[in-house]
This record gives sequence, C-alpha cells and structure tokens, in this order.
Amino acid sequence: MTAPENARTALATLTYLDRNPVYFPTLEQPLPEKPYMVRFPVDQISGAKQTNLRFTSHDGIPVHDVRQHDFSMTLDTEGFQLATFRSSFHRDAFSTVENFELVKERFFNELEQFVLEKVGGTWAKVYSCDVSEQIISPPLSCGSQGR
Repeated sequence: MTAPENARTALATLTYLDRNPVYFPTLEQPLPEKPYMVRFPVDQISGAKQTNLRFTSHDGIPVHDVRQHDFSMTLDTEGFQLATFRSSFHRDAFSTVENFELVKERFFNELEQFVLEKVGGTWAKVYSCDVSEQIISPPLSCGSQGR
C-alpha cells in the first residue's frame, strides 16, 4: 500500500504482543502454556498471575492517513481492515477525566460490538483508548481518534 502524495503522516508508538517462549513446545515443556488474561482480580490467589501476555512498544513508527484509500483491504489479506465506524459519542464526550470514565464503558462496548460484526468474532476487548487532537478536517468517521 502506498500513501497518496497529499496524505498526512504522524509518528506513533505501536505496541505488539511478544512471542513469549512459554507458548511454544520444548523438550522440557512439551505442552506449552496458552496465552491468557484473567478478567478478575487474582491478588488473593497464591501464585496466580493476571496475565502471561508480554508486549513490546516501538517508537517512531510512521502512520499514514488512510482515509483517502479505498476500503478493499481485508484482515485476511493485509492483516488489517478499514471500516467506517459511526459512534453515538462525539469527541467532546471524552473532554474530561470524569466524562471519559462515564463514557468509556458504553463507548468500548459499542466499539467491541462493531468489531465483532465486521470480523465475525465471538469476543472482542478494547484495552486502551487515547483521544488525541484532530489533525485533519472533517472529523474522523468514528467520532474520535484513538486506538
């Protein structure tokens, strides 16, 4: 995919799931541990861990504005998919910490349902959301910028 000449580019920090060696079989561990994230507190359970997921962040990754591209890219072919998401929330709803906490649960649920419909999944989890300044007018179709 090549960005159009008039496309904007921003540098971002992207976070990826690491290849954790415990997920792969070895002679010492023929049955590898499956990746997991527990959705309830485990502080009171001796030896329990919230997750065995490990992440690595990479700084300075160029991110191109793809709004001028066609939407023919698919998850199966390119590893990502573009779609128009129209949230019931306006970006101003996220303007204060108090509002963000109130809106987050409903917005995240709305976004998770959208992803499930688009990819035909059975479970989706939004684990992070950043609201940033808009760099191009008109607003993004999702109503706010974030990840």
